[in-house]
Amino acid sequence: MTFNFGIFLSKIISTIFIIFREFWWLIIPLALFIYFRKIYQGYKKQIAKPAEEDPLIYLELKFSSDSFKQPVTSMKNFFENLKNIKIKDDKKVVFEIICCKNQLRYLCILPKSLKDLIEVAFYSQYPDIKINEISDFVCQLPPNIPNNNFDIWGEEYKLKKESIYQINTIKSDIISDKDSKVIDPITILLETTAKADYQGIIIFQIVLSQLNKIQKEKYSIESDNVINKILGKPPIVKKTATEEFLVLFTQVFRDVISAASAPKEEVKKEPSSEDKEKAKNLKTKNDYGVFSCNFRVAYISPKECTEKFVPSSINMFIQRFTSSQNSFEAIANKGVELKTETLLDKWLTSFSKNQIELNMKRDLFQRVINRKIEKKFFVLNSEELASIYHFPFQKVSSKSLDYIKNKESAPPPNLPIIQ
Repeated sequence: MTFNFGIFLSKIISTIFIIFREFWWLIIPLALFIYFRKIYQGYKKQIAKPAEEDPLIYLELKFSSDSFKQPVTSMKNFFENLKNIKIKDDKKVVFEIICCKNQLRYLCILPKSLKDLIEVAFYSQYPDIKINEISDFVCQLPPNIPNNNFDIWGEEYKLKKESIYQINTIKSDIISDKDSKVIDPITILLETTAKADYQGIIIFQIVLSQLNKIQKEKYSIESDNVINKILGKPPIVKKTATEEFLVLFTQVFRDVISAASAPKEEVKKEPSSEDKEKAKNLKTKNDYGVFSCNFRVAYISPKECTEKFVPSSINMFIQRFTSSQNSFEAIANKGVELKTETLLDKWLTSFSKNQIELNMKRDLFQRVINRKIEKKFFVLNSEELASIYHFPFQKVSSKSLDYIKNKESAPPPNLPIIQ
């Protein structure tokens, strides 16, 4: 008797059909219950606000006229103090410059447990500063941007070269007429804020965290390899135990072969004085505290009053940090415009380009409101951070600034009280 697979398969199908015919009233409700239960659980996770042990708080920094005197130096000292504050691996501190309602505002978003320490770090550099705890500016926006009324433009940035190469920094503050040639990048934001529509909001967001042990080791190897390449030294490669054994075995084999053949004189090329000076200058980045960073910008506004000059002004601000060594570069397909290079990619995406770009805008908005830490980060030191995030210089027009004109102090203890 031969086995007939077709008959066997038809018997299985008929059996399943009979079971389903007799017990459909039990199977269908059970399947629907499982399906809708899964949907309900997902919905509960979406709307639930888990009680965080260390929630984020939002601090607005209002500075006095005295803060104009040495804004970059004072902010650099603040970041140097910040490097000594322990930030947990899963926590972040976010520094934001927000152009909202024709006013330039400075925000610091941090875990509640770090509030006192960071306030002390600010007050040590800016004794007259005023720090207020506020609600989130971004929460006032509709939750589903872009939509029929609001649109968003923005970019996520990375460093064009390795992190050891520094961006353009402000070495000294404008404190005299001799330094008047130094241009403060914040002036671009002040003018943009003054001319932009009242309803629009521009967000510059630096998400900062401390380097953990693995990240420090990776950054150190990457930096050493850049310097070794300049000095003509072999690169450092981190190997596993198996790779180390293979390298050792290969080296022993080469030594045996070279011993049997005539020895060749190795010509070592000495690095030039210019290369030595360049390597020395690169090492100065680590003279200050270093942090892992993500940097993004966003412009959110009603569609009928979106200002076309704003993206160009933001790019102008970003270009101020371009140096001969390094610069910021927009990450492809992390902004709002789909970037394709090959003809095949252009042809494939032409059918759904609008939908893809809509999803990119939604993803950017979610990263902005959640202050997301990306897996891929770059490293900036205190001097570089202070050059981007600082209070304006003294000679800058302050019509777009909301700052404290007079120092606030407590009432005198002998003030008479009228009953």
